Amino acid sequence: MLFPCNLGINMFLNSSETLTQNLIENINLAFDSFFYNIFLSNWSLDSKDLITFGREEFKQNSIPFKETVLVYPTDLFYKSLNKIQNIRYLLPLKLGITHLPLYSSTHSNLIFLYGEAHISQKLALVSTYNLQDFGTILHSKHDILEKRIIKESIHEIGHIILGVDHCIDTNCVMNYSRNLEKVDDKSIFLCNSCIEKLEEIRENYNF
Repeated sequence: MLFPCNLGINMFLNSSETLTQNLIENINLAFDSFFYNIFLSNWSLDSKDLITFGREEFKQNSIPFKETVLVYPTDLFYKSLNKIQNIRYLLPLKLGITHLPLYSSTHSNLIFLYGEAHISQKLALVSTYNLQDFGTILHSKHDILEKRIIKESIHEIGHIILGVDHCIDTNCVMNYSRNLEKVDDKSIFLCNSCIEKLEEIRENYNF
């Protein structure tokens, strides 16, 4: 993969104009000059695929014990992202955002993911499902959810650019978040160490 490049973002959900604008703005701030352009699209999943690939899992902490929820494999979304074609622009790096709960196709024990990056295919996913506070009333709840989506989007794109490792700086957006409190506590920005890694990549690709 060569940098800089174009980034394609596909919304597998209904999203506000504010979210998409803030998402693009913050991705550009985090990865300054890494993307020529960021293109938005909407690609719906086939309902037959959802039924075929979904699986039921208990979600005891958020919904009643006897109730189950369908959780969807990340591969389903990667396949859809690969189908997205733009007749004018090459999109070597793609991000998908969905409201559906996800489990990892490569590690089936990883369930209800915030997001995942398929580094070799240059694809990233973010699920808003577990970024929400079920049963909790929050002030400015919409703004909090939007910030979480933006942070996790930058995080997964960061894996594609910087690699699989997480940052040890708890304030860095590339730090691993095991719960929503950790997502909220970390910054929307890269730490100095991660910025230095970006600079090294810039030097390697001469831009």
